[in-house]
Amino acid sequence: MLLILPDGMVRLKRPPLIYLLNFPEVSRTRLRRVLNFQIQWAIREVRRTFFYMISKLGGFTFNNRTYRYFYHSYGWTWATERAVEVPIIWGEVEKHEAERILEVGNVLSHYYRVHHDIVDKYEKAPGVTNVDILNFETSKDYDLIVSISTIEHVAYDEAEFEKSSGDDGATLKAQESKESKSLEEPVSIAIENLKSHLSQAGEIVITVPVGYNPALDRLLNEKKIFTDIRYLKRISKNNIWREACETEIQNVRHDWEYNQFGRANALAVCVFQRVPR
Repeated sequence: MLLILPDGMVRLKRPPLIYLLNFPEVSRTRLRRVLNFQIQWAIREVRRTFFYMISKLGGFTFNNRTYRYFYHSYGWTWATERAVEVPIIWGEVEKHEAERILEVGNVLSHYYRVHHDIVDKYEKAPGVTNVDILNFETSKDYDLIVSISTIEHVAYDEAEFEKSSGDDGATLKAQESKESKSLEEPVSIAIENLKSHLSQAGEIVITVPVGYNPALDRLLNEKKIFTDIRYLKRISKNNIWREACETEIQNVRHDWEYNQFGRANALAVCVFQRVPR
């Protein structure tokens, strides 16, 4: 039986036939394997159907547009910022031709069938180019460059690992401000590199968790690298979000305040346009 989902979404596949009928004498081991396979298939498809159905139950408003929360079994989206950032970015992707789109960080392919270019430093998957965005080069120009909670990791995660490997906590604290300031440069370079690959009327749309990378937070506050920044704030443990102004998210922490997964409680949606609307 097939359940038809929205275009582009992963569709349910036909369940495997009970091919035991072809084997009149079947060992108990084979029987267990086949039954286990059938049970796992049923659980997977019920779970997919469940998340598809609950995705119809609620929504949020952002930038004068209403979106449905995105729920999917991959990545705990019902409990994290993925519930809002995926529909926002996917809404932009649907406006453009796939060959004119670049995604930084392999995220959308886990939820949709995509055909655009993808760059990811670490994740290996079909159609994904493994390269640091700082060193990314191509002869193509893109009408749209998107990124979902990826830019904040540029240089920052490596620096955090090096700090955690230190043996003098006091020294690390004393150096924290200086190091954070120095991390602004690679983030700026990464974004400028993306801008250099835009077409004449191209745009960049990225989401950034507020409070994760202090260096990036400062760059956003300076309002120098994007033409528009809008914010969303988590307002309940049930992962309900609403659009917020900049002053409302200044003291929001990236931690366990509203969620058991220790994820973002505020999200910045950053836009750069060659020709501002």
